[in-house]
Amino acid sequence: MEEIRRRSESVTTESIHSTLDSHQGFTQGDEREKTILISVLKQTLLPFFIAGLGQICIGLFFERAQHWWYFLYVPETFILVPALLGLKGNLEITYASRFCTLSNAGKANKTDEIFFIARFNLCLIEVQAIVLSFFAALLSSAISLINCNFKQSHAIVVLSSGIYTASLSSFFVGFLMITIVVSTRRYGIDPDNIAAPLTATSSDFITLIMLIGIGMLMVNIYIHKLYILNIVLMIFVICTTPFLTYYIVKEPRTRLILRDSWFAVTAAIVVGCCSGLLLQSAIVVFPGIAALHPLITGLAGNRVSVQSSRLATALHLSEYSLGKFPAGTTIWTFVNPLRFFCLRRKY
Repeated sequence: MEEIRRRSESVTTESIHSTLDSHQGFTQGDEREKTILISVLKQTLLPFFIAGLGQICIGLFFERAQHWWYFLYVPETFILVPALLGLKGNLEITYASRFCTLSNAGKANKTDEIFFIARFNLCLIEVQAIVLSFFAALLSSAISLINCNFKQSHAIVVLSSGIYTASLSSFFVGFLMITIVVSTRRYGIDPDNIAAPLTATSSDFITLIMLIGIGMLMVNIYIHKLYILNIVLMIFVICTTPFLTYYIVKEPRTRLILRDSWFAVTAAIVVGCCSGLLLQSAIVVFPGIAALHPLITGLAGNRVSVQSSRLATALHLSEYSLGKFPAGTTIWTFVNPLRFFCLRRKY
């Protein structure tokens, strides 16, 4: 009986210790989670504020620019603007997310590693920008044709200005994003919290300015009957895509991205063109909506881009490989937002 009593006391003591250890583990985990949340709040507050001011400036600039002779002469550009800004934002944000993940994984610490990643990824977004901007311009012209507002000269201007803008702005914003990520890592800041909103805002501003400037140049070329020059330049830019594609497929990672990324960005362009059609109609009734359009779309996009970038980094750095789920879970475990955000387990 004495031995049984001792065993029961030892079992009770072990269970108490295990309960205390588990409770202490939960407490430490909760404290660590609070620390992470506070750190994320501190690091994202200033970038979100800067991005918000940038979106306001873009909106005010767009409100003034809508009365310039370029938009009055080529009204189809109103359909192209949301699609092109959304396209550039999507390409630059996904590029920023990939670069942030590699940086957090320790694969972009050396100078040669940074140049290697930047070289292939800049060529990748250049190919995507040329192809998808051409598709967006064609879609804008098709929508104008459906609305019986189609003019052949306007289609050439929209095509050329869209392709040139996407091609040139990709390099500028790409190099700017690399500078942001490398600088934040040097100062001990998580680039996932900063790179996406700043890249998206700078991409919108640079793309809009380039679109208006290049569009005015293309209209002047058309007015002076220099059609051949415009067409030759556009064909030259399009013909560079096979050479860039051949260079991209040499790297396995960029080859997979080039193969798997077309559906998402193409669907985003279709949605952007539809929103552009709504914007073209809304500006006639509510002229002041042009100033609010970049702000409304940019605020939500900045927050979602940071969250998606952080999730992508966490998934790539987790112990589970692509296509694998933790034991006892399926895809439906994470599809339900209420269940996903209430999970106690860390995946």
